[in-house]
Amino acid sequence: MVGPSKPNHRITKEITSLKKRIRELEETEKALRESEKKYRELFDFLPIALFEVDLQGTVLSANPAIFETFGYSRSDLEQGLNGIQMIAPDDQERLAGNIQRLLDGEWQAPSEYKGIRKDGSTFPLLIYPAVTRIGDEPLGIRGAIVDLTDRKRVEGALRESEEKYRALVETAAEAIFLAQDGAIAFCNKRFSDLTGYELKELTTDLFTALIHPEDRHMVYDRYVQRLEGKDVPPRYSFRFIDARGNTRWADMSVTLITWEGKPASLCIASDITDRKQTEAEKLELERRLAGAQKLKAIGTLAAGVAHDFNNLLTGIQSYASLIKLTLEPFHPHYEKLKHVEELVESGADLTKQLLGFARSGRYEVKPLSMSDIIRKTASMFGRTRKEITIREEYSHDPCIVEADHVQMEQVFMNLCVNAWHAMPGGGIIFLKTEQVVLDDTQAIYEGMAAGGYVKITVTDTGTGIDESTKAHIFDPFFTTKGMGRGTGLGLATAYGIIKGHGGMIHVDSSPGRGTTFTIHLPASEKEEAREAATDDIALRGSETILLVDDEKMVLDASMELLEFLGYRVYSAESGREAMDLYRRKQEEIDLVILDMIMPGLSGGATFDRLAQINPGVKVLLASGYTIEGEARKIMDRGCSGFIQKPFPLEKLSRRIRELLD
Repeated sequence: MVGPSKPNHRITKEITSLKKRIRELEETEKALRESEKKYRELFDFLPIALFEVDLQGTVLSANPAIFETFGYSRSDLEQGLNGIQMIAPDDQERLAGNIQRLLDGEWQAPSEYKGIRKDGSTFPLLIYPAVTRIGDEPLGIRGAIVDLTDRKRVEGALRESEEKYRALVETAAEAIFLAQDGAIAFCNKRFSDLTGYELKELTTDLFTALIHPEDRHMVYDRYVQRLEGKDVPPRYSFRFIDARGNTRWADMSVTLITWEGKPASLCIASDITDRKQTEAEKLELERRLAGAQKLKAIGTLAAGVAHDFNNLLTGIQSYASLIKLTLEPFHPHYEKLKHVEELVESGADLTKQLLGFARSGRYEVKPLSMSDIIRKTASMFGRTRKEITIREEYSHDPCIVEADHVQMEQVFMNLCVNAWHAMPGGGIIFLKTEQVVLDDTQAIYEGMAAGGYVKITVTDTGTGIDESTKAHIFDPFFTTKGMGRGTGLGLATAYGIIKGHGGMIHVDSSPGRGTTFTIHLPASEKEEAREAATDDIALRGSETILLVDDEKMVLDASMELLEFLGYRVYSAESGREAMDLYRRKQEEIDLVILDMIMPGLSGGATFDRLAQINPGVKVLLASGYTIEGEARKIMDRGCSGFIQKPFPLEKLSRRIRELLD
């Protein structure tokens, strides 16, 4: 009897294994379906256009973004849409070449092409390609397409905006530059023109290298403080050195910005060099005007002092002369009186300097050759100062100026002495004359009218003058020589005399570089006058003279002098007293000696009243001032003559005889 068969364990095991494999396959298939579903969902919903084509270019699959980008529908795809036809003809060959290189195993970067929509319109696109393979066998191309239309539009707008701003920056009248990390990161052409450097030179050096050394710390300090967030003035001026080594001025406004992720200073600068020069010239003119006004005020005071001092000297001179006339030459007091007269003459020289400073010192104005005046002065000075070398350069032109001979010699003697003091160890004085014509611009700067001038320069090789000393060099009684070594009137007198002659004197100097005085005097077309010889004999007479002076001492002394010379004298202490006396005695009076400065009725008014009484009246005007100013006006109204106080007896007698004879 045959029993039931035993199960085959091997078959059972294989069946179990197959069932397990089937379940795994089912799970794998399920997973694949889910993965495919996810991929399809991702494929369909991605905003980027995705595609897959075979090797002939036929589109196998595409997501909705493809259809939206190109304007095709899924039915177009089902009818056999070819991807090559979606590229502009002029880009198809380049695309085919890139695809072939990709199939050959070369890496291809995303490339830009021109796409064609279904409606025929074109647009820019970017293709990211990859090869679809099974093993080593290529089946087709897959990839993504990005529509560049919006990006190109933005880039175009940005480019247009950038071009506009660049055009504005490059054509701006101001210099524009960007400073970052202490260097110039960017600058426009105007900045290059302003500094004189090429653009490539500017962007390789530190910005502070352009700044004037005296302003460098200030500019850099503000730059650092601005980067630190501190409150700094956004606008300021500074000096810089251009490529030619010239110092120029810039006015700059600064704004802190971010440039390529780092802080930077956006700077806009204007060249204000001309404005600064104009301001400097204005300040210089204002300084000169203030100095001239100050000197004028001091000059008025000095003239008043000189006038009163001359009156005192006149009294001393007159009494000394009277006493000397009564003594024999061998008398023990005779020589002492001569010394008194010499002291009076020295005092008179001092008042001449004061009057010269006060611009009231032109006594006898004649056409003179300035070259001759300076040549004679230099010769006289050179004989006493052997350690000084004098080099002279005189113009071939006449260099004629209408001036007082004595005062012009005094000016240049004072300048030579001043130069000598500046060269204690010896040195050189350069003297030069030339005839020049100043135009309107030059004349305004010099403070004179345009026209022809004689220009004189006196230059020394001495120690030079600092700025603080230069500011006071023409002030009266200002001296650097120390107590008892100078009056401080030398240069003040020179200034006053030159100004009194309608000229101008300037000084140019700095420590260690010597000093140059430049003088301009109005040129004259007249011929040079020649000096006439005089003698020192007192001339006598017997006529009747009316002597008018408000100073009792001067009146009494002068009256005695005139009587000693043989004249009959009437005296008056005021203008009104003189008029009353002249009305009663005009038939007797041959000459009136009239003081110019008197209280009440002045000398000028008194002369006018006397001329009304007698148009032919002879009047000798006497004054402690000089003939210029009020005295000149009286002379122009018909006054017969003028004499400067104090006057020696011989000079007074000679002037009286000139008028009476």
